[in-house]
Amino acid sequence: MTRRHTYSRMRLFVITLSFTLFATAGWYAYRELMSPKPCNVIILTVESLRDDRIGTGMTPNLLTIAQEGYRFTNHRAISGWTGSNIISILTGLSPYETGVHTRGQSLSPERQTPLMKMQDLGYRVEGIQGFMGMDIYKNTGLTVRPQTDNPLYWLALRKKEQEPFFFWYHYVHTHLPYSSPQKYETGIFDDLRDKRLPADQHQRLEQVLKQSAVHYKSITFQKEDIPLVHQLQASTIREFDDWFADFWRFLNKSGLRDNTILVVTADHGDEHGERGLVGHASTTQLGHLHEEIVRLPLFVWLPPDVQVKNQEVNTSLDSNHEDIMPTIFGLLNIKAEKSCAGRDLFRDPSPSPWKAMTSSGGFAEEDTDNIRYFEYATKIKHHKLLLKITKEGKESARLFDLQQDPNEKTDISSRHPERVREMTDILRPLIKSRTHMPARQSETALAETGEQPYWLYPATGKEYGYNDMQDRFTLEWSGSVNENYVLEYQAGEGVSQITGRLDVKGNKKDFGTISRRYWQTWLVAKSPIRVRVRQTGSSLWSEWLHLEIKP
Repeated sequence: MTRRHTYSRMRLFVITLSFTLFATAGWYAYRELMSPKPCNVIILTVESLRDDRIGTGMTPNLLTIAQEGYRFTNHRAISGWTGSNIISILTGLSPYETGVHTRGQSLSPERQTPLMKMQDLGYRVEGIQGFMGMDIYKNTGLTVRPQTDNPLYWLALRKKEQEPFFFWYHYVHTHLPYSSPQKYETGIFDDLRDKRLPADQHQRLEQVLKQSAVHYKSITFQKEDIPLVHQLQASTIREFDDWFADFWRFLNKSGLRDNTILVVTADHGDEHGERGLVGHASTTQLGHLHEEIVRLPLFVWLPPDVQVKNQEVNTSLDSNHEDIMPTIFGLLNIKAEKSCAGRDLFRDPSPSPWKAMTSSGGFAEEDTDNIRYFEYATKIKHHKLLLKITKEGKESARLFDLQQDPNEKTDISSRHPERVREMTDILRPLIKSRTHMPARQSETALAETGEQPYWLYPATGKEYGYNDMQDRFTLEWSGSVNENYVLEYQAGEGVSQITGRLDVKGNKKDFGTISRRYWQTWLVAKSPIRVRVRQTGSSLWSEWLHLEIKP
């Protein structure tokens, strides 16, 4: 065989091999391009948003956008405060199972959760708000990176990276105090500024406008206050509605709408004076499960290519927060965790009894080791039972007919003792078997070892204004970046004071980027704040750092 023939054969072989490799790579590229991508998931929870506040006067944008998705019209919370409800949303577990009823409590670290499964499947599972790093949300599978408080910035980065994600964001500005930019104000704000109301009513409404918590011992609201409190919160809801319209536009312009499941609901509602209070368990410390607290909006939007098997979705069936994660898993074709108590709202139309519970004070419980009472609730058709059990064991049951009495004004328990027994029997096994989590995981015996930490930033107590922190609220102390520490805090004074502890890795606690409005609403309202720190396992605390939080 001549050299020319050998060269020709070799050349033909190389060309053939190159073509084969190119065709194979092209086939895999085509298959990768045409194969469905894992859907992203966004859960947007809105603070203290009642379902009866959704309407054309306050949420026109939300209702218009809702026409492209599904609105479930009989959705309920299963607790009276944020933390317990959010844990149920993220895990599909009831408060009876999670054991999270106040600050300092968290899921058992041995429990496997839906978010952990999503991480195993390659999802980026994150939140960006500093408060999400609190012990309440530990062990859920959520990673908290508070580098930014702007959800659109975070989502833009994920779009660029092209990796599937689960993202939880909590819209906070509908919480007390009910204040918004002036363009959202109604006439009640002018009435308050010009003092046109009776003096005693003016004083009550001023608290709603200025305080993040109105304790049950401080004020009793009157019937005539209710429509005015509605108006005050309406300003914050209209602001949210515009914010959501911008959020929706971003999803569409960025292309994320094409491959993202979006769920919008609320953590809980707020009482607006219907029973003499304004707020919910964590702000009134007199928690309950009446309809103004538990009846919530629930909206779900699906990517255009995601089809539900049951085209006739029953959006009027009773649903609750336990159903959200099983529904998401059904849409993602992921096998749901066996521990999930809820069901897929798109595939399982069977009735599911609503079984809720709340502690008396939620996050702001006066004594986390001695919760004053729990209120339990269930619903069968139009009958709703509320069962309160104090720490001393005293029980009181109330029964309401939601069909005849939607505002729960008339207790009919004495007229229907058989119905009370039936519904109480549903709750008894749950109450008996509910998970009991300590307010904090106990440490081994503390020892006087190591060095007493001292404060580096701020080095001494001071008046701490928003401009002092340069957009980030950070505390730093002496010690190793490799050690674990316990940060103890006392916030506020009098009946509204709350205390607690945070576990910190390293000698710095970064609370993330904080907007001026968040600072004003949540931190200034809890001034003064005192903090001290020690190494985990050591009894040597730093000195108390006293901070006067200013606007």
